[in-house]
Amino acid sequence: MEPNIEPSTVKPKKEETPDSAGKHVKAFIGMILLTAAAFILVGTETVSAIAVIPILLILAAIQVFMQLYIFMHLDEKGSFFPALFMTCGIIGGIICVLAMTLWA
Repeated sequence: MEPNIEPSTVKPKKEETPDSAGKHVKAFIGMILLTAAAFILVGTETVSAIAVIPILLILAAIQVFMQLYIFMHLDEKGSFFPALFMTCGIIGGIICVLAMTLWA
């Protein structure tokens, strides 16, 4: 017996285009370069210890945004609610960390 599936309820699967695969490869190479820059920055000690931490945090933030928007597909249409929920989670996490640090 065949299941009764209406065509309007079945969503077509999104196909990866060669352009999106190239976008993923470029993002991966970019993140490898950012990681290498962080290792070189710390390993060569060319920057003072006080300045290294903010630079590493900036490099890490860039990688987080690249991960979210490229590999989690938040740059595509229809990703408003996942992006909203992740943003709310990040804000909630920051509030919790600040509360715990200021409480102590």
